[in-house]
Order: sequence, then structure tokens, then C-alpha cells
Amino acid sequence: MQSLNADYLLGKWNLVSFKVEYWGMKFNWGKNAAGWIAYDKDGKMGVEIKAEKSMLPYTANLMFNNILSYGGSYKIQGNLVIHHLEFSSKKAWIGTDLVREVLQLDEKNLVLHGGSRSFGYTLAWAKSN
Repeated sequence: MQSLNADYLLGKWNLVSFKVEYWGMKFNWGKNAAGWIAYDKDGKMGVEIKAEKSMLPYTANLMFNNILSYGGSYKIQGNLVIHHLEFSSKKAWIGTDLVREVLQLDEKNLVLHGGSRSFGYTLAWAKSN
């Protein structure tokens, strides 16, 4: 992917899907995942995602009890969006950077990928009206 058009990133996006890959197994993040992510022109961002608790108990703890929220500043480097967390539902993340590879970005669609080889995730978003 070429460098990102930062103007496309600005605004609010609604969650379409949240796919998780855990040690080669692929599944949706909980049942009926919903949420939003927003980016503003001043370099601030926020995200909130929730899902019904329908996962196995040992994976529910890995998934932040099916609720994830964080926010702070962001910057774009090539085809990456780097979220610098100023607050988070996962306290250990505060002050850290979450790197998201942008797989798709246009006026209506945003697809972000993050994680590692053992635990990765892909989130698809649709531009909010």
C-alpha cells in the first residue's frame, strides 16, 4: 500500500468485523461485536469496542472481558497508524504505542491489522455518516 491519505482517516468509523487469529486458529471476537474508532485533525484518537460474552472462559480474560477502550494521540508513518495510549481499559497499555498496519483506506472503508504471529487481529470499519 502507498502512503496513507490522512484526510480519509479523519472522522468516526463504525466496526464492521473484528477477526482474531490465535496460534493459527481464526475466530470472531465475541458475539455481535460493535464499536467505533475516531481520528481528529489535531492528532487525537479514541476507540471503544464491545462484544457479548460468548467466548470460552480462558479466552474471555485474554479479550479484556469483551470490552476494549483506549485513546490518545496518533501519528502516521508510511502505511502504519501508531496509537500512543493516554488512557486504556487495559492499564498496562497506558503510555505504550499500538502499531496498526492499514490494509485498506478510502472514503468509506478502513481495515487495520495488528498483533504478532501468535496473536493477531484484523478490524474492518465503515465510515460513519
